[in-house]
Order: sequence, then C-alpha cells, then structure tokens
Amino acid sequence: MDIASLPKIVAAAVIGATAAATLPKLSAKDTVLLRFEWAGSMDKKYTESLVLRASIDEPTTVRQGSRTVEVQPAFSGDGNYVVRLQLKDEQESLSTSVRAESGETLMIMGRTKKDGKSVQEKLLFLTVSPI
Repeated sequence: MDIASLPKIVAAAVIGATAAATLPKLSAKDTVLLRFEWAGSMDKKYTESLVLRASIDEPTTVRQGSRTVEVQPAFSGDGNYVVRLQLKDEQESLSTSVRAESGETLMIMGRTKKDGKSVQEKLLFLTVSPI
C-alpha cells in the first residue's frame, strides 16, 4: 500500500501509545530517527514503512519515488518531540500533528474521506528514537 491508496485525511487523533522505558529525553540539539509504518486496518500488519533522520529544530523533506514526506518538528522543552507531518504524492495527502516522547510508538487513526463521504479509517504508526 502506498500513500496514493490513502484518501485525504479529514481528522487524525492519537488513540494509543506504548513507551520504551529507558530511552533518554530529547534535547533541542538532537537528531532523531522517525519510523513511519502504514497499516490498512486494525487487523492488518504493517504494509509499508519509511525511516528518515530529522533534526529537532529544522524542517526535513524527503522524497521517495512519487512520495514526499515533510516533517516540521518542534522541541517542546520538556524532552518531548512535537511533529507536524505531511505525506503526499501526486494524488493524495495525509496531514497530522503528533507529540511523542523519545522511544514512544504512536498509533494515529485517521478517518478518510473519498468523494465527499467519510468511508474508512487508516492507521499510521510513528516511532521517534534518538540517534
């Protein structure tokens, strides 16, 4: 599954998180590794993943094939990482904003809209790890 199969996201919410207990808090000078993993639904395993390095204080844009991933990070000052994320290709886009602690994996559920009707929920998993 690629981003072209995801209709535009009209709402996104963090619905669950699991945290790794021993990873250090992030600082404003850190570089982090972001791992994005897509699942078609709750009962499917990951169908695609993308890993990229991002600075905490600078925007990062990565192109992979027809897909562009834009990460607009912000450091919250309390060791958390706030990221505004946009995944897009020639046909579709997915946008969301999440707040994550180091080592945390967030499960983000987006309700999709196609032809003006809300039809599906899609999952995007985001893991933030210090490098």
